[in-house]
Amino acid sequence: MAGYQRQPFHWWLVDELGSVGDIRINLVNGDVDSALRLRRRFEQAMWLLDDLGWEQETKRRSFELTMPADELRPYLERMYWESVGSLAERPHELVEEAREQLQALTEICPSLLTRIAETDRRGRPAVSSEDTTELLTKLVGLLERLEGQVGEDD
Repeated sequence: MAGYQRQPFHWWLVDELGSVGDIRINLVNGDVDSALRLRRRFEQAMWLLDDLGWEQETKRRSFELTMPADELRPYLERMYWESVGSLAERPHELVEEAREQLQALTEICPSLLTRIAETDRRGRPAVSSEDTTELLTKLVGLLERLEGQVGEDD
């Protein structure tokens, strides 16, 4: 990953770790499955922070993401779709920094996903036709919602 792409990812990862206390809430409420899902999500966020650096600013110019493609791809997809959703559903509620970082993620994630899709660590395509169909279906649904919002604003 290029150095200029780091900041939006770092911002996202630090923001995501802000809800780590939800693990405790789930455990207190007896929802072990949800606590374990969150644990895995936070573990992935920390892994990526290990690769990108935990400090706010860095002078490094490039970063190697060491997470295997089959784990990185769904994480990036979730990051992308949550960013797109936040920008589409409540742009007026976002502070300027959040809006800028989310916009940057919506531009960077697809290129990283394309690189992952070209070849996974076993040398074969990492994205199946079912995955592609699912992503396109989500995109069409999002575009339809956006068109509906634009029509309502007129």
